[in-house]
Amino acid sequence: MDISISAVIAQVINFGIMFFLFSKFAAAPLSDAIEERRELLKKLKHADEAYNKKIQEAEVKAEEIIAV
Repeated sequence: MDISISAVIAQVINFGIMFFLFSKFAAAPLSDAIEERRELLKKLKHADEAYNKKIQEAEVKAEEIIAV
């Protein structure tokens, strides 16, 4: 099981090329998409809390109306 130095050098060069292409073209869009997703999840969490608060307020008002 010989390891050819030329094959290792070729693999290192290929890895370097792929790393460069990924960082040049794919890393920024992926990072942006992940950040947008995080912001959307934060907004959804806060919206859920706001909706729950409005539902509780509506239930209190409904009970007040029924009690009168």
